[in-house]
Amino acid sequence: MKKMIAWFATNHVAANLVMGFSVFAGLAALDRIPVKLYPDSDPPLIIVTVPYLGAAPEEVESGVCTRVEESLEGITGIREIRSTSVEDLCTVQVEMFFDTDRMRTLGEVENQINAIDTFPEEAEKPIVKLATVKNVVIEVAITGSVDERSLKEMGRRVRDDLLRLPGISEAAIVNERPYEISIEVSEASLSRNNLTFNDVAEALRKRSLDLPGGSVKTDRGDILLRTAGQAYWGHELEKLTITTRSDGTRVTLNDVAEVVDGFEDTGQGLTFEGKPAALVQVFRVGDQDVRNVAQTVRQFVAEAPAEYPAGVELWVWRDASVTLAYRLQALLDSGVQG
Repeated sequence: MKKMIAWFATNHVAANLVMGFSVFAGLAALDRIPVKLYPDSDPPLIIVTVPYLGAAPEEVESGVCTRVEESLEGITGIREIRSTSVEDLCTVQVEMFFDTDRMRTLGEVENQINAIDTFPEEAEKPIVKLATVKNVVIEVAITGSVDERSLKEMGRRVRDDLLRLPGISEAAIVNERPYEISIEVSEASLSRNNLTFNDVAEALRKRSLDLPGGSVKTDRGDILLRTAGQAYWGHELEKLTITTRSDGTRVTLNDVAEVVDGFEDTGQGLTFEGKPAALVQVFRVGDQDVRNVAQTVRQFVAEAPAEYPAGVELWVWRDASVTLAYRLQALLDSGVQG
């Protein structure tokens, strides 16, 4: 090393050529360097969620979380297990060592949890997945003087339009209330039709579903038969037959209950500039440049309002490229001063 330094010290032309080539190569590669606000991370974490609707936190812990934790004991590669019990939901975080084979451990965790047969009957199917970190680049707020359902549908339309743009790979609506169909049964209507609450519940379970009907062989091949009876909307549920009277007339759900096609009562709400709003987040995927993604979304917001109904407005919110620009400028200023 000393000989090389001494040689360059006595050969100024070669030293200048090497330095010039290094500067030129750096400038040529400048626009090819991925620009990210934060480095990519891949946490060694498995998330297990088990919905248990209608249960208090204590019931969730004793009936679900404790049994999940016990089933995962002894699996190789697990560093720590943490659980959180809240109303209606159990969440278990399984932290692995960094050198653990994550896919193998994920498979073992899924097998152990699927083998649990002591969950309460009301508990839903567990969801097991690897934790992922998403990098939000920019957010788009949609406001308008419309009801919640129309605003949610408008948010989905904006999300789909964004995903059609070149350079946009992932976008999602956040802080939206899930759809819910509630059936409010009237006691007076039940008595008038000589029915019980269980009769109504049983009729819904049996008649609101799709069933396979086998197949029919023909000269051109087999034809699969299937009955499509699953009701997805309130007006479809209202037409379901609960029972048939002796005179042949039918009692439908609409005769004994009020069907409300709305949203879950989660207490969520979102406003922007004092107006009800929907929010769409746009993410960076892989080596996508934050600046390019943000510029594409900003141009879309500037040009898109003409394509949507009157009164609907789109706003840019939390643009990460602005923060990135400040950091790059600070880096350049430090370089110049150095």
